[in-house]
Amino acid sequence: MKLVGERVVNLVTGEPKSLQEFIGIDCHALAGIGNPERFYKLIEAAGLTCTTHSFPDHYQFQRHDIEFADNKPVLMTEKDAVKCTAFAGKQHWYVPVQAVPDPDFSEQLLNLLKRKA
Repeated sequence: MKLVGERVVNLVTGEPKSLQEFIGIDCHALAGIGNPERFYKLIEAAGLTCTTHSFPDHYQFQRHDIEFADNKPVLMTEKDAVKCTAFAGKQHWYVPVQAVPDPDFSEQLLNLLKRKA
């Protein structure tokens, strides 16, 4: 599967923006998910340049984990944003995504179920 997403939402204000509005702006991207590279590839494919910060899956973020001395925008997954909302600043944004299975997934799943039946 791959992740798709085209917008960001500010954790403090709820303001939505296009992900492309961050092109040309150095950013931080962080993820505490099982496969953070998938999230980083989505951001990179949109044309953004981010310094990445990976955390273990289900990580319990603390304020110091998401604050950087440079005050650049910080992009994160929606899953991680839920854990960071209480101490987020206006430079913190989350990227709502959808998981899209590979085109052959449905056929492969049906074949597997037929074999098990």
